[in-house]
Amino acid sequence: MRSCLWACFLELACCNTPTATKTQCQTIFDRIVAIELVELGFDDPVLTQQTQKALRAQFRAAIAQCVGRPLAPSAMDCVAKAESAEYISHRCLH
Repeated sequence: MRSCLWACFLELACCNTPTATKTQCQTIFDRIVAIELVELGFDDPVLTQQTQKALRAQFRAAIAQCVGRPLAPSAMDCVAKAESAEYISHRCLH
């Protein structure tokens, strides 16, 4: 899960597009965590929120590196609809 999280944030480095805000970066991160938890068989909203909070603290530096990176206007809608972290990495953040 860690390598996928890191790879998704690295994918944000592309083209001349608007840049990602802290809120957008946290939203992307939280969506990836939620998807990964479902893939692991966990579908508890309370557990998801607790895990997101804990991992946000652990990956604070990676989230900070996301801020200011290029982000296509359609990326956040794509992230919200994505069903896998790989889809976010390969489709939404390109």
